Amino acid sequence: MLARALARSISCELKRVQCTPDLLPVDITGYVDPRKETFVPGAVFANIVLADELNRAMPRTQSALLEAMGESQVTVDGRTHRLPDPFMVIATQNPIEHAGVNDLPEAQLDRFGLLLSPGYPDEEHEVEILRDRMVDDPLTRIAPCSASNGYASSSRWFPALSSTRGCCATSSAPCGAAVSRRSSRWARAHAPRCS
Repeated sequence: MLARALARSISCELKRVQCTPDLLPVDITGYVDPRKETFVPGAVFANIVLADELNRAMPRTQSALLEAMGESQVTVDGRTHRLPDPFMVIATQNPIEHAGVNDLPEAQLDRFGLLLSPGYPDEEHEVEILRDRMVDDPLTRIAPCSASNGYASSSRWFPALSSTRGCCATSSAPCGAAVSRRSSRWARAHAPRCS
């Protein structure tokens, strides 16, 4: 739901990949059709990719995301293909079952900026969520952040998602030491390796 809400709010394309042991790297990156000799884009060719239960995929398939996440491109049959701008991967892990689960390699964990574990809502919030869902789908109430559709117009609202491809685009904004420390502590608390 988070991925769908984010995609809807910035008018970007979302693709979902259900990671299973039989998922192949070409399902992620794409392939060259031998009959037509044309490139068939894989699941990463969207602005936001939801990799659901990433730790169920085989290590080789998990590593197919590495170049995409790190370089915003994939290489298939020696040809490099740029990914859409902006590009991000939101992934979930199966934290309960351990059979058929492959731990994510450290190199891949480094490419995720946040590690969130939302937990389960208390009874009051759960009732509120249920009541909210009875009225309609809350995602239908999300409107793009800009007056016109399309990422180009929302890039002024989300500069970090602009052509800098996720790098901090606020380097020219003044920032006090206390804000920097607090930001750093927050990022470290939510980073996969620093918590």
